[in-house]
Amino acid sequence: MYPRFIQLIIQNQLGDLSTYTTKYTSPALTQKVFANMRRVGKGFSGVETPLFESMLVAREPEEEGDAKKQLQDNEALDAYAALTRRVEHLEHGKVAQALEITKLKKRVKKLEKANKVKVLKL
Repeated sequence: MYPRFIQLIIQNQLGDLSTYTTKYTSPALTQKVFANMRRVGKGFSGVETPLFESMLVAREPEEEGDAKKQLQDNEALDAYAALTRRVEHLEHGKVAQALEITKLKKRVKKLEKANKVKVLKL
């Protein structure tokens, strides 16, 4: 979420970048963004004002439909989190299996080589 925020700020400052095939983020631009954020956060009187007031205020659902939609969204996010954990677990298992296979192949080669030496000595 944080890199996306920076990307949106930079795109807003630079304009439309859709004509370019590659995007380069200059450190000077990110420094400028952070400098502007510090500047925006303070008023002329020195009183600190939040950058996004709407993000800090907890909004209450206006209708029952909004509450149902929010509940569905939360359930979807929970399901997504559970599925990503399962995928990560499966990927970890896959890596462990690949490591085991390489170890066994190495052991087979070692045993075959030892068997060749025994056959040649006879």
